[in-house]
Amino acid sequence: MKKIKKLLILFLAIITVCSVLFSCAEKAPQESVNNTPNDGVIPEKTPDESEIDEPEIGDNLPDNLDFGGMEFRILHRNGNNGYYGDGDVFEIEVFAEAENGDTINDAIYRRNKLVEERLNIKIKPIGIIDASWDHAYDFFNYIKKSVSAGDDEFDVALGYAALMPNYAMQGLFLNVNDFTYIDYEKPWWSRNFKDEMSIGGKSYLLEGDYSLSLLARAMCIFYNKDYARDLGLENLYQTVLGGDWTLDKISEISKSAYIDLNGDGIKDSGDRFGTTITIGTYIDNLWFAFDQPVTVMDSDGYPVLAANTSKMAEMVTKTYDFLYNNEGVNALVENLEEELNCLNNFSAGNILFWPNTLYKNVMLRATETDYGILPYPKWNKDQKRYMTGAQDNFSIIAIPITCPNKELVGAALEALAAESYRSVTPAYYEIALKTKYLRDDESAMMLDIIRDGISFNFGAYHTDSIGDLRLQYRFLMSDKKSDWVSTYEKKESQYQKGLEKTINNYMNLEQ
Repeated sequence: MKKIKKLLILFLAIITVCSVLFSCAEKAPQESVNNTPNDGVIPEKTPDESEIDEPEIGDNLPDNLDFGGMEFRILHRNGNNGYYGDGDVFEIEVFAEAENGDTINDAIYRRNKLVEERLNIKIKPIGIIDASWDHAYDFFNYIKKSVSAGDDEFDVALGYAALMPNYAMQGLFLNVNDFTYIDYEKPWWSRNFKDEMSIGGKSYLLEGDYSLSLLARAMCIFYNKDYARDLGLENLYQTVLGGDWTLDKISEISKSAYIDLNGDGIKDSGDRFGTTITIGTYIDNLWFAFDQPVTVMDSDGYPVLAANTSKMAEMVTKTYDFLYNNEGVNALVENLEEELNCLNNFSAGNILFWPNTLYKNVMLRATETDYGILPYPKWNKDQKRYMTGAQDNFSIIAIPITCPNKELVGAALEALAAESYRSVTPAYYEIALKTKYLRDDESAMMLDIIRDGISFNFGAYHTDSIGDLRLQYRFLMSDKKSDWVSTYEKKESQYQKGLEKTINNYMNLEQ
């Protein structure tokens, strides 16, 4: 795949050389979305290098596949989830009606046409239900009703990540390991997702470059560069590259950044804050950012609970201190009103650090604020790499048990994922995110770190069946409490029973 590379100024090359020295010994990290390890170090690059041609990775599909013009029907969500500013990403990742000059639209259109011609198929999008959480269960009830009735309405479904795993164990989807053409060793499929979401050697869900919404929903931290300059802060990109961007560091900076802007002597919304965060989704991401799994896989490929650790207890205590014992942090309830307030306050220069998703770039590009982007902080300097999750509204792929033609579906998914990797992801990531929305080359470097650190976890994505274990972190912060051990122990037996039931449900599937 050919990647467009930006010209780097000389001092960043110097920073990069120094950053190689900070790698620390630790347990083997989870793999990233594109199976490329990331230790927070950006490869050195000469100042006059502007473009690198990398060998294009081909798929292993036979050259003579011909499906005689058959339809490949893709069930997807309509519209957008305005709560998180997602635009029409759930539609555009599947289909574009015609070229219109927009980079992403045209890349999707050309990808689909190329695959249609290559396999002699016709891609048919089937949009139902809007993408908001209010209608999330309506989408799955549609799937369940259709599949249970034996109706042959669609070949694949791209659904809400928060719920797809819990529907997988109801026997609605096929084991994708049985599909000949799907090759997990290729970089367009997330091997980390497969390893985390498979159970007992079976996989019922797919994730990778075909899901454009995954990258859009990746978590990051926007920061106000004007505010940082006013405070005389260090070069934060250098802090990241040096491995020093940690919870302690963001806490220290946030505290020093507080300004009682309205002069009333009270910490309120009229002030300037080091960090403003809504308590919910962006607290959930700390599980991933701090490399604390909800579950881990045993030697037989089955999940076991892994959240009752001394590290988790310390994470809760330090997060509480960060949110409520630091005058520079403004912790708010997560809702649409506060999200919009945060957007406005950040744009007005009253927030230094704002945790959110990458897609907020679309909303921020209209502002005059000079902003940059950073990964979520590490737990401490010993953590080898920067990690993150994605807000769980991104699309996960599943194939219904009513699928009439496994050869067609396997070939179409592999071809679409491969072409997405070769053309759509570069268009979105390299051109749209790195150039159209972001305002400096250094932020683009941070994007590389964020993308390579996207991770998954079985327990985190089976909340409905295991119980609310993943959500207890945010619940404690919302309730302004910090006792993880007693909170966990009160419900440990419930979580254990929920996990055992989840495993048994998977084991009893016929597929």
